[in-house]
Amino acid sequence: MLPLIAALALRAGGGINLRGASVLIGVLSAAALLAYVELAFIGLVIAMAFVVAPGTRLRLAIGRTLLVCCIAVPVFVLLTWPGLDALMTMLKSQYSTTAAGAVRPGDGYFLGLLALGRLPDTLWALGGEYSQSRWIALPWILGALLCAVTLLGAWVERRRWGAILALATVAAAFLHFAVLEHYSYAAYKIISVNFWMISFFTVAGGICLAEWAKPRLSQRVSIAAVVTTVLLVVVAERTVVQANVIRFKHNALQQKAYREAQTISGLAQHAPTLLAVRDDVANEWAVFYLSDMSLLIAPYRIFMAQAHVIPFMERAKPVDPAAIRYIVTDRNDTIRAPLWGARRIWDGEAYSLWEVDDSAWTVLADVINPNGIEPGGIWLGGGKTDVLVVAGRAGPAALFANVQPGPRAAPEAQQFHVTIGNGAGGRTIEIQPGKIRIPIDLTAGKSSISITIDDPVGGTIPTTGDARPMILRIMDYGIELSIKPSG
Repeated sequence: MLPLIAALALRAGGGINLRGASVLIGVLSAAALLAYVELAFIGLVIAMAFVVAPGTRLRLAIGRTLLVCCIAVPVFVLLTWPGLDALMTMLKSQYSTTAAGAVRPGDGYFLGLLALGRLPDTLWALGGEYSQSRWIALPWILGALLCAVTLLGAWVERRRWGAILALATVAAAFLHFAVLEHYSYAAYKIISVNFWMISFFTVAGGICLAEWAKPRLSQRVSIAAVVTTVLLVVVAERTVVQANVIRFKHNALQQKAYREAQTISGLAQHAPTLLAVRDDVANEWAVFYLSDMSLLIAPYRIFMAQAHVIPFMERAKPVDPAAIRYIVTDRNDTIRAPLWGARRIWDGEAYSLWEVDDSAWTVLADVINPNGIEPGGIWLGGGKTDVLVVAGRAGPAALFANVQPGPRAAPEAQQFHVTIGNGAGGRTIEIQPGKIRIPIDLTAGKSSISITIDDPVGGTIPTTGDARPMILRIMDYGIELSIKPSG
């Protein structure tokens, strides 16, 4: 969309169909914001830089720019207004996360962008962007030549000062994130979103170079052949990079496993179904392949789990928990959500399908624990642990587990204080090592329960050096409704 906006701005800047171009700019700008709110604003400013046509007097250029804005901005606001609050919330969330000292989104991707010596083959995606790839002369030389042609294009188009200023802005933003912030993912986004503009100057430089070389080449060699050869070499080099970095066969086999969700759709015959898949990627693909079913998703994963996205996910048509007949979980039993009141009727490579045989079914869909989740149990201590439970009906239930003291419990402690919280509030109880059953109340559908160890961290750090506040270890844990249906 950004190249189209730039092309329309170019026409409007030249006085060609100014009003019609302005309306289309407003429509496409709204589409760009709805598609990619994080970088839409800088992308739109860069694209609109082409409204300043070469040789246009400054006063005329300003007048045309203002006229374009007077037409495009109201169209833009009209089309984005219904979702503007949510978009701004998302935008603030993204930038606050980036500005905070916590882990930044995408941090660690394309680390090669931080090595200035690899810039030529990095900027043109010839392998330098991957930190694990070794330096090879051919892609570096190709990248350096393309950079030189781009700079030549900038010189040729120097009278298009708005676009030159935009190119300088992109270069400055890239260097800021790559050199000062050491934030490779942000540098990649800056380049990728505005790569069309860099390519504009590359083409302009290529045309100038071709015109210079044409009379100097042998009649047996055509410009078209030279350009085709260069393009083929670049494509071949990029193909080699992809083959070395991306495991195509592994991805194909993985995707084959995820496509088996279509089999689940046939087995469930579109009956209301709970999707309780914990694996991130398997969860996403299951949502995609089962989108035509009446689906209750718990938990959300990856992008669906972002705070600003969840309200939109919750707008889906409600699913009555009592009407749910099937449950989809991970096939891997070491990460699978524990469930009760259902029997497994089908196993695939990535998923398992369960048929509900008890209206008092429960699923411990997810556990968010600051100490992580390990096979066989979890360590409690420090911050609270959140448990997501899905139940077919409301009623009293029991959280059961086998509890053992951890290395950071107070020496010889045989009694622990635990706060159990839910939507109605919290209460503090005392538990002892061994098998426990804690009464809780569940609502039909999703319930969130928090578990907090109130005892201070004591003991000594184990010889492994694990400094986590491992006060209690719970094993063989789960939740089940206490009341079974009559009859």
